[in-house]
Amino acid sequence: MAAPTQFASPKRPQALVATLLLAGAAGVIAQIVLLRELLCLFEGNEFSIGLMLAIWLLATAGGSGILARLPATIGRERQIVALLQVVSALALPLAIVLIRSSRVWAPAVPGEMLGPQRMFLTSVLALGIVAPISGMLFTVASRWWMQAQGAATASATSSAYMLETLGAAAGGLLTSIALLPWISSLQIAMLLGTAEVLLALWIVSSTRTALGVSLPLLLCAGLLWPQVSRWDARSLALQWPGLTLLESATSKYGALAVVEANGGRSLAQSGVILFTAGDVEAAEEAVHFALLQHPAPRDVLLVGGGVNGSALQVVRHPSVERLDYVELDPRIPEIAERRFPAEWAGVRGDPRIHVHLLDGRAFLRSTGRKFDVIILNLPDPRTAQWNRFYTREFFDDTAAALNPGGVLGFQLRAAENYLNPQRAAFFQCIRQTLRQSFSEVRVIPGDTLYFLASNQRGRLQTDPDVLEQRVKERRLSIAYVRDYFLAFRLATDRQADMERLIAPTPATPVNRDFAPVAYYLDTSAWTTHFGRSYSRLLDALSRLGFRPIVLAVVLTAVIALGVLALLSSPLRAVASSSLCTAAMGMTMLVLELFLLLGFQALYGYVFHQLAIIIAGFMLGMGLGAWLAQRRPPPGTPTRPMILMQTAAVVMPFLLWAVLAGLGRLRDPRLMAVAAHLGFPVLAALCGATGGLQFPWASRVFFSSGGARNAGALYALDLLGSCAGAIAATLFLLPLFGLGRTAALLGGTNLCVALLSATAVAGDARSRRTPAR
Repeated sequence: MAAPTQFASPKRPQALVATLLLAGAAGVIAQIVLLRELLCLFEGNEFSIGLMLAIWLLATAGGSGILARLPATIGRERQIVALLQVVSALALPLAIVLIRSSRVWAPAVPGEMLGPQRMFLTSVLALGIVAPISGMLFTVASRWWMQAQGAATASATSSAYMLETLGAAAGGLLTSIALLPWISSLQIAMLLGTAEVLLALWIVSSTRTALGVSLPLLLCAGLLWPQVSRWDARSLALQWPGLTLLESATSKYGALAVVEANGGRSLAQSGVILFTAGDVEAAEEAVHFALLQHPAPRDVLLVGGGVNGSALQVVRHPSVERLDYVELDPRIPEIAERRFPAEWAGVRGDPRIHVHLLDGRAFLRSTGRKFDVIILNLPDPRTAQWNRFYTREFFDDTAAALNPGGVLGFQLRAAENYLNPQRAAFFQCIRQTLRQSFSEVRVIPGDTLYFLASNQRGRLQTDPDVLEQRVKERRLSIAYVRDYFLAFRLATDRQADMERLIAPTPATPVNRDFAPVAYYLDTSAWTTHFGRSYSRLLDALSRLGFRPIVLAVVLTAVIALGVLALLSSPLRAVASSSLCTAAMGMTMLVLELFLLLGFQALYGYVFHQLAIIIAGFMLGMGLGAWLAQRRPPPGTPTRPMILMQTAAVVMPFLLWAVLAGLGRLRDPRLMAVAAHLGFPVLAALCGATGGLQFPWASRVFFSSGGARNAGALYALDLLGSCAGAIAATLFLLPLFGLGRTAALLGGTNLCVALLSATAVAGDARSRRTPAR
């Protein structure tokens, strides 16, 4: 057994354990904080999570690889760990400020979403500052473990992996429960940085010296605490150059901001302007097109956007007896009362308006009421959070909640005179989805495309004279949606041209909760503003069928089988353990995205649940690694490694089936239990599969002549995860949905399991064959 070095004193092994636990906690806390910051910058686009995770994983693997190439006898592991802790303490606040100031150093029009290049550059710079440190810490701490405990490389890597994942789980839970609800991102960074610096002092100093320096450091941190809150407010204002940030708040749905320019106030959520006070034209267009379709609307449901004046426009119709106004984000009315008092006073003062601070989908499933008109006043489905209100499942619920002859109305951004092919494909998808749930669908052209749907044929009316007559009969005082406006928007030739442009074809897909293709098509249309190269890439991917991808996987497996047959017995073991580790890393990441997308589709507030789901995954991985370490299998670990790879074949299908079952829940209490208990448990079960396999794969890899540095297998795991993040978010999940992606993921794992089993069988035959 190797003697420990002078820098790994056996008198304080707890410092090594604390290093790995804090490294895991710091990594996941930084990841969650930066993902939330970038989500706000990217207007809440959840598929950017995949891009961000891919960059994070690649940078972490790079950091692990950098130190892995240093000589194993460097002998200064403790000093390097302490230095990395201090660098990490400085890196996170720098990354936060870098993200928030991106509209300053990468100028953009206020409210304009950054283009793909600037999004990618911001992600690389911000995550590239922090993520490599996590990989470096893992590698150097694993070496420290080897030298301090006299452990083999496989054992040290497995122990470090277990402690880091358990620390990550604790960090995720701490972030979700105790940090995010109460303090800002910069304050979280300060607390974490203080803990890292204190640990660095403990590692390199005597206990007396560490205590002597720690007390002044804690006092300094306490004095700076109020100032950090002011710095946080100033850095948030950098996200709105040219505007005045009046107030910012965080809710479970995203980051809210009230901004002002030239006396006009707007409310934004995760960078998306939800409404501007005093915009009468927008308020009128949002509701009157739908209300004029019904001869006498009495019961009306308005989902979102009531504060901008739309709710008050609804009750102008004299037949309206009750308006149920559902606001998804409960923080919006709180802010409206302070920052939009005139608009909010009108809503609260009318006895016909009933405000529900509830998710619109949950309200529809639980209310039991029927409505004459349902109006959606929501942003376009550019994110999964908003896409869930434009899916077949939601439209089915809406149709069921309408009285006979009832009307659904909503508007999406368009263009007055031209639709490019990508935008037209998006509108075709929305129309095709509506046609699955409603008997009749009509569209009113304009710079916003207004969709109307009814569960009874012959109800919808697009004759401007008829609608103008209803305006007069109801004695509506309308500034914009009136005679000249209706005649222009409903001109016969304009309607005919729009009908031709957005008529669905047999190949037009249907937008669904777990196959959010409209989300993808809207993103494709958005990329046309930044050059044709991006939209060409997305268009090419959208034309890529599922069958060619399956054939590519099978062909790759056949080639791999041929390569394995040519390798020697030790190299076959190394190759099979490498394949299993990379494939499991890919599987874990895609399953994590399954849960994130599934939660967002069902509940709509993954911004809040992000930390819990990540913590659940890490907890499962840590417990799995601990169990594999505590109960090592008898004999060779190759068989249990393959067994877990076989379990990975089944996991995607099980998770998909469970999510589909959760989507059919109607009871609000059961839905709440599923959200707060079911998803964390599912995440832990998925993570346990990968956690169990890694120690066994590590033993196979290092005992068979794999690379001797402790970070090699860890890097393979991260690279597999990175590949899974890119493929799943770029085209698999949005185009093929959870079902087909589960099939592809299960098939890939089956190929890897069969390849590994074939390699093991070949080794067994070679051992039984006597030498000639």
